[in-house]
Amino acid sequence: MKWGFGIPDREPRLAWFKLLLDPTKYSLTNVTNSPLAKTKQLIPRGKKPVDVVADYLTELYKHTIAHLEKTLGKELVEVSPLEFILTVPAVIYFHSHI
Repeated sequence: MKWGFGIPDREPRLAWFKLLLDPTKYSLTNVTNSPLAKTKQLIPRGKKPVDVVADYLTELYKHTIAHLEKTLGKELVEVSPLEFILTVPAVIYFHSHI
């Protein structure tokens, strides 16, 4: 599995896939004329956007641990408490009562 700058320019890549998590804004059936159209086509059959995001986060975690082990040593990483904090952009929803 390749990700980030490890993907050569000529190879297809999933991009913008996290936007597909919000079905109210980015319906899988209504992305034909958007940047998400190519991403929609590249999602493996049988997977949903949430599965693709889970795969991405899993690989990001493995990469982070491997980097920490290479930098600090496996023994130190194994005994160190680690906490991962993920943030998401704030989305403001306006609902009119008029």
